[in-house]
Amino acid sequence: TTENENEELIFSRIPVKTPPPIPPAYVERLNSLFSGYSLEKLSDDYENIENRICNGLVYGWRESLAYTAMSMLPAYGVIERVMTDVNIALKLQKEASLLGDEYRPKTMLDFGSGPGTAVVAGRGWESIQSAVLIEPSTSMWEIAQKLLLNADTNEPSDREYEEDIEIRWQTSLPRYLKGVHPIDFPKFDLITATFSMSELPSDAARTVAISLLWEMLAPQGVLIVVENGSTRGIEIVQKLRKTVLAGISCEQFYDDVLLEEHVEEAPKSYMPQVIAPCTHSRPCPLFEGDFPQGRYREGCHFSQITDRYVTIASSRGQGRGRRLKRMDYSYIAFRKVAAADSSVSRDSALGRLVRKPILGGEHVLLDVCQGHGGIERVPITKKKHKHLYRKARKATWGGLWREENL
Repeated sequence: TTENENEELIFSRIPVKTPPPIPPAYVERLNSLFSGYSLEKLSDDYENIENRICNGLVYGWRESLAYTAMSMLPAYGVIERVMTDVNIALKLQKEASLLGDEYRPKTMLDFGSGPGTAVVAGRGWESIQSAVLIEPSTSMWEIAQKLLLNADTNEPSDREYEEDIEIRWQTSLPRYLKGVHPIDFPKFDLITATFSMSELPSDAARTVAISLLWEMLAPQGVLIVVENGSTRGIEIVQKLRKTVLAGISCEQFYDDVLLEEHVEEAPKSYMPQVIAPCTHSRPCPLFEGDFPQGRYREGCHFSQITDRYVTIASSRGQGRGRRLKRMDYSYIAFRKVAAADSSVSRDSALGRLVRKPILGGEHVLLDVCQGHGGIERVPITKKKHKHLYRKARKATWGGLWREENL
């Protein structure tokens, strides 16, 4: 029954210790891409990238190759996990009659696409027909062509096809939107910005970027931002969450960023609704609440074990180090809903586990961000909650929990 299916979605055990597998075709293309290169040398190159990434790093061929070797599979594992969580949230909304039709995105935009990792993960939605990749590095686009399109050419084209998906490339949002009025911006059902906001030089630049992306999001579309689970990454995600929920408009940046004449703001007929990881659109209790110590000190983030293409560099040589990597990450996903939609302000009965469950002898403690916008430590005992105890012991960090079951 539908109710049983919902229970399975809510209480399903998230495989945080199992790397999401990348499709074999892409692994073969990675093998072909790195043929003839020293993986140990690429690992050293990547360390140099990490040291320069906050200082306006320009990705040439060597930097792009090193980034792909060291970061693509870990990033894919995180993005795939995030998209799975988002899809579960959307399915539960649909069953609760908060979402009209099943979410089947046809168009996608990936901001800061790199080698196209988010597009690979987005193929989980088989309905996607076209994708626009915003990426300033020509070298990254060459690699994306080889991975996404299996192309042998070294001359990048701005439009290619992978099976039934049209892939287009543009170097920046201002160039892509040049001369277009905000009302006429192209619209996308799915927009992703994964590990790219942190490479922008300032909070102001990120505010402009998220505002333009929100304006390009189609009604009922989904906008996903993912960053590393570091202190800086968490702060970036939370500031962007606050910016979008505040309803900032791109019109105020139109004349400065797109170098066009000032335009009047259009009436707002749509508003943002947070769909994951939060089950509410209220202020984040971990970012703006009073939780300075203990388990909540590090803010809202999650963890996923992922594959890595290049093992940890060591004197033992490539192939003999650890092949798995733990990725801490932070993310936020919005849905663009009608301003008159009453479901946005409705309290959800669902909450999300924001820390790993604490397992006792005959009890479990769950740290849950509840649908009313607060953090609660929920005790589940074997004696008092027999129907929930087994589920609580199998619960995972980042999973859902239903408040009404208590």
